[in-house]
Amino acid sequence: MKKILIASGCSFTEKNFMSTFHPEMDCTWDKWPELLAEKLDMDCINLGSSGAGNEYIYNSIVQEFLKTKTNRIGLVMAGWTQAKRFGYRSRRPNLGDLHGRQNEDFMENISDYPARDWSLSKLHPKIKFARTYNRYSSLTNKEKMPILEHVAHRSIGFIFNLQTLCSNYNIPLKHFAMLDFFGHFSEEQTVPIPLLEEKIILNSPFLNFIDEKSFIGWPMIEKFGGYWVWDKVMTSEEHGKLVHADTISKQDLHPNQLGQQKIADFLYKKIKE
Repeated sequence: MKKILIASGCSFTEKNFMSTFHPEMDCTWDKWPELLAEKLDMDCINLGSSGAGNEYIYNSIVQEFLKTKTNRIGLVMAGWTQAKRFGYRSRRPNLGDLHGRQNEDFMENISDYPARDWSLSKLHPKIKFARTYNRYSSLTNKEKMPILEHVAHRSIGFIFNLQTLCSNYNIPLKHFAMLDFFGHFSEEQTVPIPLLEEKIILNSPFLNFIDEKSFIGWPMIEKFGGYWVWDKVMTSEEHGKLVHADTISKQDLHPNQLGQQKIADFLYKKIKE
């Protein structure tokens, strides 16, 4: 009986991914978990979900882990996404996006809802407004900084928790940042984004507790020797530009069939190192 590869992530991972820009397109090609499982001679459970945040990625793996006999699990993989993603949907009436769609559900960023996390004032005393209903966009840059630190540390906490779970049960783990972990952190900031990222990582309580052997590309910042897989695989080293031959289109930057194969090949190489 084959071992099982359990993988989770966002739209770059979802087996049944549908292109928002090209809804008529058949995107049923194998995604990196299926391709990687074939290389490793394993069965695959792909839990990826479009728009998912890191809380979903962590919890989806944990719930599948609890349903699966540990001796059947050959490898756990997580393609972590942007830290600001928050697993909460809201419906915005009379609001159209670039494609002219109206009245659709939108994923919200957790930083837009400081009032929803009542523990903020306990974990981060600098966030004095945690019990108010101020929207993120109305805050000063000085007030935003503790929120961004909390958002990043919250996601790194999921990374640490998954590492701890797999270590306790002696389950092989390989995880990585699929997308820019700090994506959209620069919005309305006066602090240069590279300096902001460096400050957050260096101040993270988890900094020295993430196993670099299991986390591909830690600590996710180029200056410190880290990276995110989308950037590493899909960007031309020669020109430093996105290779659109590997994406669905110039509008839809999700990996196409070739792009998914490149992600799988890259991860396979890292697993075998």
